[in-house]
Amino acid sequence: MSDLIHELESEHASLVDSFNKIKRLEINSDGAPVQLQSIKVALLAHLKKENETVYPKLREESFNNLQLQRILDLFARDIVRLATVFIQFLDRYSHGGSQSDYTRDINRLSMIMSAFARREEDIIFSAYKDFTIGRAA
Repeated sequence: MSDLIHELESEHASLVDSFNKIKRLEINSDGAPVQLQSIKVALLAHLKKENETVYPKLREESFNNLQLQRILDLFARDIVRLATVFIQFLDRYSHGGSQSDYTRDINRLSMIMSAFARREEDIIFSAYKDFTIGRAA
């Protein structure tokens, strides 16, 4: 199971790197929509993988663990908020826009994304490792 966590952590690093790369993107360039769409596809695939692997197992474990249940509820709300902000960002800039507004918004979104990925790795992935190690023993 640590292979899964390693894979998800690698995807986090790749997504954060992609966000850092598009910080320098000229939003009105011909290639901008393709690059934004590429990140959207990668992020949605990553979230789908987490939602089909990590979170269901932790939800199962949380039936007997109120603290874990609360943590998962907080993360679920955060994921919805993050997805909403990201979709609004894509809708706003999918056909260009103000470069200064884009720069401000992508910097904000990139910081949010990086912080969320770190928190998820520190809390959720650690709990998942503990859960799967405990089950294997």
